[in-house]
Amino acid sequence: MVIDMCRTTLWPLLQSASEDKAGSPCYTIHQITTLIKRIGCGLYKLNARGKRVMVYGAANIHFPLAVLGVIASGAACNMLAPGPAEDLVSRLRQLECDIVLFAPGDGHVVAAAAAVLWIPGERQFVVDDSLRGDGFASNLDGARHWRCLLDNPGGDAYEWPTLSPNDAKSTTAILLYTSGTTGASKLAERKHYGLIGNVEQTLHHYTLRRRESEIVFCNYKFFGMGFLILGILIPLKARYKTIFPAGSDAEGITRTIERFRPTWVMAPKYLMRETLALPTRPNLDSVRHLLTGGAIIPCELIDQWQLSFGSQVQSTYGMTEAGFFTIPDPDEPVNDATTGVLLPSVEAKPVRHEGYLNGPEHTAQTIVEDGWIKTGDIGWVDEFGRFYIVGRQKDLFKVRGDKVTAAEIETAIIRHPEIKDVAVIPVTLPGDGEPVPRGYVVKIEESNLTVDNLISWMQHNLPDRMQLSGGVAFIEAIPISSVGNSKVDRQKLSEIAARTIASKNQ
Repeated sequence: MVIDMCRTTLWPLLQSASEDKAGSPCYTIHQITTLIKRIGCGLYKLNARGKRVMVYGAANIHFPLAVLGVIASGAACNMLAPGPAEDLVSRLRQLECDIVLFAPGDGHVVAAAAAVLWIPGERQFVVDDSLRGDGFASNLDGARHWRCLLDNPGGDAYEWPTLSPNDAKSTTAILLYTSGTTGASKLAERKHYGLIGNVEQTLHHYTLRRRESEIVFCNYKFFGMGFLILGILIPLKARYKTIFPAGSDAEGITRTIERFRPTWVMAPKYLMRETLALPTRPNLDSVRHLLTGGAIIPCELIDQWQLSFGSQVQSTYGMTEAGFFTIPDPDEPVNDATTGVLLPSVEAKPVRHEGYLNGPEHTAQTIVEDGWIKTGDIGWVDEFGRFYIVGRQKDLFKVRGDKVTAAEIETAIIRHPEIKDVAVIPVTLPGDGEPVPRGYVVKIEESNLTVDNLISWMQHNLPDRMQLSGGVAFIEAIPISSVGNSKVDRQKLSEIAARTIASKNQ
């Protein structure tokens, strides 16, 4: 196999931000297309077409190619973050999947799951940062290097399936787990038609401002819809260069921005806060737009970022089940917490969703009779068609006749000068029928703030409806879900709260 690497005058569209080795991989559109065709051909010869194939583990720069290669084979691709072997067994069974492409560091988990499910080694492929398998030596019960897919005869001439409009509407391209932040994670199916449509809608809206060459740097979790659309599909469609992230902390990300000078950056709320809290202000003057979402983004955070770095903050609204709904106009200044206007061809009514895989009960809870999705969000629209999302119905508290959302309480608490981050969840105390708010708080490093100090501050500065009557606890970091779009893992916080409450009442 010979692939002409990026030592070329052609513009590379996919490049690794890795700093630990010289000559990190990068690829032009021609090289990307060739690799995708070869992966697709190799999987097609394993009879993957019409089936489900998993891409699993800690993502590297070749994972986007693996995902697109799976789709090119005619299979549906499931992207899954690393976890315990028993969880992988459960997911593979749910998918009825017997082909896994995985990261080298996750091989032992895959081997353990494969042994339970009798998946042979020739259907397990290690996807690392090498095309040639340099230094690869499998001791994982016969798992092969992914070059075995690339080396299949006929790969360069392979043609992926061409779908009619009707087939595109009924054929699954991607299976993604929802964030499960307030309950069990569900497996959402995205058809080719809806996925392509959302890419076109989002890109059309972004290009309302004239673009030349763009550099995209997406810092959402790889296994969510946000990264798929913003970090993979839109850059390829528009021929924008995309930088594959090599780290997840603010210092590493800002070094990457200073090094590659991207123009469009995607970052969840917690990374915005961490970046603003850095002791030395980084140089982010190349960034024209900072897109964020997956949480309620308060106006104060938007103002602070725009004043500090000068880039427009695009707070978005969407769902794994349907993609993006709204984004702020790129040509207009953002002066409040709007999530923007509806994307082209999106009505002021939720986007259709095909359902959850093998989950009719979840589908019935989410989709009304005429096929439209229930988002479960609380918000409003102004006279200019701008959307404002203020919370989730599941996180709405009723306090002595008043209503308040978890996001509103979080926005109020974060104003305390010694608080770095906060998450509020509903808990039900013994003897109470209604859920009440409980807070998990991250202090700044120098803080001597106590729980009693914080409660006293809240009593003096916040109205009764915003008091944390379910209690408050300090925590080192707010947990982030490994699936979805880098949302707070409220399910994990709920489990922590349940154990705490139970222990106090023993």
